Amino acid sequence: MIDFKNLDFENLDFKKLSEELKNFGKTLFKAEDVISKAQAGESLAGARLFGLDLSGADLKGVDLESAMIFKTSLKGADLENARITNVFFNEADLSNANMTGADLSGTKM
Repeated sequence: MIDFKNLDFENLDFKKLSEELKNFGKTLFKAEDVISKAQAGESLAGARLFGLDLSGADLKGVDLESAMIFKTSLKGADLENARITNVFFNEADLSNANMTGADLSGTKM
């Protein structure tokens, strides 16, 4: 049980939290949307990527925490320093993807 009496919200940044969850639960159907959001530094945490061709895409540093990626090609994509924690990949092609420095903890492939 959570003790709500002693919670300290003083240092909680609700604006940052809101930005990090902006795409949570959304299904993204266009590769261009994913690429533009990633390159703008927008979090894709919790997003669902379905049937996309992201081959060779520049996704350096993207936050994909808890995302679900189905039938998506990331062949040759640059995922350097990406946050790929607790991601579920199903029928995704990651061949030749650069994942140098990426955090893959908890990810299922």
